Amino acid sequence: MYKMINMIKKDNNPNPKKHTNIYLTTNGSFAFDVKKGRLDLPDFNQKELFKKWGIESSKSNKSQDFTSVINNDRYRVHLFHGYHGWSAALRLMPDKILDLIQLGIKDIEQVISIACGTGLTLFCGAIGSGKSTTMNSVISHLLKIGDLGVTVTIEDPIEYLHTQDIIFQREVGKDINSFSAGLVDAMRVNPQTIVIGEIRDSETALRAVQAGANGHRVLATIHADSIAGAITRMWSLLDDQGDEQLIYVLQGIMAQHLMPYNQAQNIFYETLKINDTVRNLLSQIKNDKLNINALNQQFYQQQRTSLKEQKDKLINQGMDKNKIKF
Repeated sequence: MYKMINMIKKDNNPNPKKHTNIYLTTNGSFAFDVKKGRLDLPDFNQKELFKKWGIESSKSNKSQDFTSVINNDRYRVHLFHGYHGWSAALRLMPDKILDLIQLGIKDIEQVISIACGTGLTLFCGAIGSGKSTTMNSVISHLLKIGDLGVTVTIEDPIEYLHTQDIIFQREVGKDINSFSAGLVDAMRVNPQTIVIGEIRDSETALRAVQAGANGHRVLATIHADSIAGAITRMWSLLDDQGDEQLIYVLQGIMAQHLMPYNQAQNIFYETLKINDTVRNLLSQIKNDKLNINALNQQFYQQQRTSLKEQKDKLINQGMDKNKIKF
């Protein structure tokens, strides 16, 4: 379930002079390298950029998130005010959607199987784990095989640009006020697929479940470190009625982590199709603590490999368990 994915770093940052993370302060702009320390970047004129972003008119709003084109590259910008004045953290946005093989996904069908048909599919992981990258690769694959259909995305911000005219991309803060409002609008377009950049709150979680129940395919990311964690997280966001709906709307979940292994960055992941057996399991335990052992048994039944199995294998191969971040 893992493979070297050097190509991600190469493609997301094809020019070695381009830094993935850049910081702007009132005193200058710089990147930070673990080995080399601070690297000044004179090509980024922070005064002009701050003026372009209208910080003088943002005195009541001390932090903002948006995308911006700088030197012909797209960046995700977090603009914030602190003790020393305005600063910004920039992250270089990828200019290419990689296919699942390039991401290191060994069994493509196991991933695509959780996103076929209608209902809610969750892609989970920590910040920086690549869950949005994987979700967009799944979108690209579904488009390639002719199964995507008219699609509306709701993102904050738009990370990957899809050029096909059947995909309508909307950004929170620019095109819509919130994820939940965007979901209401999206259902009026009558799309086959709805994409949610991230489920962050109860209202968005409920709207996502309702959209799946109404016959749409809904793809979304959520912060959780495992499939069990994603289910628990969704339950914490929903009321009792939403919990019950979730069991019948979920069609699949993928959890992933990025971790150095064999001198390369690797993807470790688990997928699970939510079939009738899993739904029956969830309906029995939804009001109690999730039975991890019973859930892990479902990986075996579906001939899938859990993160726990992969972790145990790495430990048996001699890796320090304290270095395994899942």
